[in-house]
Amino acid sequence: MDFSSFPLEKPFVTTDSWYDSMIVCAIAYATVVFFGAFFFSAGYGKFSDPRFGIELDPRLGWFLMELPATLSFSYFYWTSPKAWEAQRVFCAFLFLRHYMNRGWFFPLSIRVAPGKKASFSMSVVAFGVLFTTLHGYLNAKWFAEFAPNLSDLSWFSSPWFLIGYPMYEISFWLTIHSEYIQRNLRDLKNKNDTGYKIPYGGLFDYVTNATYFGELMGWLGWMLWTRSPGGAFVFAVSCANLIPRAFKQHQWYLKKFDNYPKNRKVLIPMIL
Repeated sequence: MDFSSFPLEKPFVTTDSWYDSMIVCAIAYATVVFFGAFFFSAGYGKFSDPRFGIELDPRLGWFLMELPATLSFSYFYWTSPKAWEAQRVFCAFLFLRHYMNRGWFFPLSIRVAPGKKASFSMSVVAFGVLFTTLHGYLNAKWFAEFAPNLSDLSWFSSPWFLIGYPMYEISFWLTIHSEYIQRNLRDLKNKNDTGYKIPYGGLFDYVTNATYFGELMGWLGWMLWTRSPGGAFVFAVSCANLIPRAFKQHQWYLKKFDNYPKNRKVLIPMIL
């Protein structure tokens, strides 16, 4: 593949001063997340911590945190005069499909054990809202206005798209499958089924953090095929948040379960 025929064309610089300012904000946000990850894990799930403020039901916490991605993207994308061009609609569909799952289906499908205390910190929601709002804005404006040559069908025959899009699509379905496995570890009909269990099947036979692997692979693919600051932003923040958390979670399982499979890697099958 000849990448020289499809240069990046300074993808992180536009003629819009507001958009470029938001890129600077995105860099600052990613930097804070990166350094913050050395000192603490985000307060939700296994690592919920009352020190991070009021704690919510995880279903509500996830919904509130992810909702702005859909709202922000929809507002800034559909108000563009180019919004209904076929190529741009395809890009918008992929973004909105992702957040229909992550922002709507996933939170509502979480199985919370009866009587279990709230475990999603309000501070995580607040910090997450900043991220998803900015994420939606950067991608919407990129697809609607700033992506170079997106109106040209050759954009979809570039090596960046041919490599990045399949990575994203495969990872999207891998993540959904991994979430399905995790969700069904808890039996809703059994009120006494409140503890953690070892997941088996799919990518969980190879790594502890199958969903994290899917997320990171997906956003790497997204960054490649969109060639966008929004893609780089979400991939950088995901790495800063999920990679340290993956190692912490792996150690948690090893300590929690004496029979935890010792051959499982932390994050990347057969490698890491």
